Amino acid sequence: MLIFLIENSGRLLGREDLMQAIWPDTTVADEGIAQCIRDIRRALGDAGQQLIRTVPKRGYVFAADVAPYDGSDTPTPRLDYKEARPTVIVLPFRFSTAHEEYLAAGLTEELTTALARVRSLAIFSASVAAPLAAAPAVAAEYAIEGRLLHSGRRIRVTVRLVAMRTQTVLWANRYDGDASEMFGFHEKVTAAITGAVETYLLADETERILDRNISALDSRDLFLRALVNIQRQTVLSTSDAVTLLRRATVRDPGYGPAPAMLSMCLLQQMAQGWRAYHPDAIAETLGFAQQALAADPHDALVLGVAGFVPTWLAGNHELGAELSARATSAGKHSVMILAMTGAVSSIGGDTEEAVGRLERAIQLDQASPIAARLHTNLAGAHFFAGRYDLAVQWARRALAATPDYTVARLYLVAALGLQGDTAAVQQAVAEVQARQVSELPHWPGRIPFRHSWMQEMLDDGLRRGGLGR
Repeated sequence: MLIFLIENSGRLLGREDLMQAIWPDTTVADEGIAQCIRDIRRALGDAGQQLIRTVPKRGYVFAADVAPYDGSDTPTPRLDYKEARPTVIVLPFRFSTAHEEYLAAGLTEELTTALARVRSLAIFSASVAAPLAAAPAVAAEYAIEGRLLHSGRRIRVTVRLVAMRTQTVLWANRYDGDASEMFGFHEKVTAAITGAVETYLLADETERILDRNISALDSRDLFLRALVNIQRQTVLSTSDAVTLLRRATVRDPGYGPAPAMLSMCLLQQMAQGWRAYHPDAIAETLGFAQQALAADPHDALVLGVAGFVPTWLAGNHELGAELSARATSAGKHSVMILAMTGAVSSIGGDTEEAVGRLERAIQLDQASPIAARLHTNLAGAHFFAGRYDLAVQWARRALAATPDYTVARLYLVAALGLQGDTAAVQQAVAEVQARQVSELPHWPGRIPFRHSWMQEMLDDGLRRGGLGR
């Protein structure tokens, strides 16, 4: 059907036209044709019906521009993503007294340094105190401005992130601390601001391209658009993200974040039971992680994925620990990086390291779109540390936001099973059986824990809950 639509680009095609061309000897219901159109739109990422338009009660029109294919398989030349990075100016924090001046200057410098380590951003700094209106002087797309107040032992910092094109405040917050612990306070505020700026700026960048036609998006835009689907964590949204990321990877094989997140999505599909654990699927998923690392071995996200995927799919804990350490160093204020590296530590048996990374991620952004993953991995870390009550607590928090998150349900069942809470475990098991689509008895063996006692512990908990072998 897609070929026929393309060959007749710009022409209204009714039901009879489609039947004659595609199913001349078969009777197909109208719903069958409509489903075929839906499948094509999903594959093309055409949710807004910009490519295939429906003319009510008459048919369909393929509305995109069409040109003959020249036979070349050469990918689109790689864009200079370093030049295309969003630009952010850090304005000097304002102050009221001479005593506050050096404190404000120190905070401005520390924040600028921390943000400069985020490779996805281009950071500028103003050398003198300036109003927000000064930001356009360096053509910055975003500005960070703040104020420091000091009274006795108390210190307060207010900060906001502004989109310059609309003068919209994307994010704002206030931090209070003790002036006698200035170094620790500066570090805490810098980490919180850096993590928030990266998150909210990314959300704004994504919002800007949501209404654009898929065919007009470059690899980075496709990557950003896929992130929206990834955050929903459903069967369909993950499938849509895979489609977008495959397109981004073909369009520019040298853009590391695209194959990195594609690898993560393919792993997510297997972990959730939405895709079979087939040797070819495993090899493909590992291959995309390796492609990402080869393309950009210094990017924090790429390093995090390149450590996470081989650990979870192939049990390569040594590589996972090494790349996780590098990823944490490069992206120590990133919620996503801390989530991945915390998960690697969790299944590696380094439970306290895992808890530290995951709790830090939650502190940076309690409303993070990946909060369910953070809560699930915390449940796992506490479970293997023998803190079943905390494992139950975090698993339930994960499920409150994402009811279909299978991993969280299984940690919940195992923790309740080892606690001996019969009534609660029966309810949890019923919910798992109602939602899980893969073969439950075989699921636990798919996590390559570093130590055999971890697998035995999980199996025992699931068995007591009525799910294990």
